[in-house]
Amino acid sequence: MKLYLPISCALLFASASMAQMLVVDRPALPGTQNAGEPVGRAKGPGFVGDHFRLGAAGEIWVIDTIRVWERSPGKLGDTFESVALFGGIEAVPPPPGKPPEADCDCHNLISIKSARYHSGSAPGEPAGIAESASGSGLRQIDFQNLHWSVPGGLNIQFGVMGVSRRGNQPWLYQTATMPDQHHLNLFDDKGKLEGAYAPDGRPPAAGLGVNVQVWAHRAATIEIRPSAAAIEVVLRSDDSFDATKAEAASLRLGPNGAAPVSSRLQTQNGRQMLVARFQRQGTGLQPSSVSACMNGRLSDGVPFEGCDLLRAK
Repeated sequence: MKLYLPISCALLFASASMAQMLVVDRPALPGTQNAGEPVGRAKGPGFVGDHFRLGAAGEIWVIDTIRVWERSPGKLGDTFESVALFGGIEAVPPPPGKPPEADCDCHNLISIKSARYHSGSAPGEPAGIAESASGSGLRQIDFQNLHWSVPGGLNIQFGVMGVSRRGNQPWLYQTATMPDQHHLNLFDDKGKLEGAYAPDGRPPAAGLGVNVQVWAHRAATIEIRPSAAAIEVVLRSDDSFDATKAEAASLRLGPNGAAPVSSRLQTQNGRQMLVARFQRQGTGLQPSSVSACMNGRLSDGVPFEGCDLLRAK
């Protein structure tokens, strides 16, 4: 059982994770040949959005952290009243001269994480937005503990909106010339797509994209079979996930990260699954716990996690 719920355009949210890896690596490197000019929305409330892609079609990935770089002066709380990360599946604007697609909520982005700031101080609730100086006038912003589940093989649109204290300071991303094609988009302050980003009526240079790093892990399907002294966890295979490629020694269950005492492969309905057995004592699960998560690593090093309800025997 996977603990996530579909929203518009297959945008999903998942439970908390312990495993993650760097899967998108477009860091800001000022002073290098491919470093681009800062990009931001010049007029009206809203933000500029870019995209990234994770994995292959059919896979489900859970994003843990997104890092961007920004160039406004001072601390975040001195410059912005609030900061919000938006996300969703990318909707590509139509080519020039062609009518836009019918208006659809699935083309809009939703707020993934946000915080309000007091001038000169750290952000208030919710937690999980960290800033640090990154040199050359850059500020590194980490949106942490996102638990944002997305489909693999599709462009995932993201954007950051900063609401200025003075009403005229835009959020300025650090950008670079990317090896793949990029088309930056404009969104209003509600996340509604307005069209392609074209400052001064001209599109930016080909390949210009927002510097970003993304940490994530694969989502897996598990079934938990608890008993008084032990917990058996079945890691299932499907069309996009091969349970036989999970490294049994890497499996961990519960808040204390208990290792399995045994594991075996079984076949059910023509598909192989990995069955791991854990001693309940040591998992950190309480009698009142209603669900549990198991994480591990595939043979190619990709981390994964699956969660399920704790069913009575």
